[in-house]
Amino acid sequence: MDVKRDYYEDIQLLESKVVLLWSAAFLIFTFYLARVENIRQFRILDKKLHTEDEEVTPTMKVKRKSINAQYKDLIESMYRE
Repeated sequence: MDVKRDYYEDIQLLESKVVLLWSAAFLIFTFYLARVENIRQFRILDKKLHTEDEEVTPTMKVKRKSINAQYKDLIESMYRE
């Protein structure tokens, strides 16, 4: 039995369940939004946002300018799909 392989398979299964859960939540939430406000795509980052990386303020508000610069490729890929 390969424990490392089983661990990564468990992580992948868990990640897919998390994405499915958020997709369902967004689908329900979108029902109450105008068409232009619908959430069509989303990504879950594999790291927590930190003040040290200048991604959030000390009160945990997202710094959009920093996030847009740091995750530019990821954000643009969502609009291409």
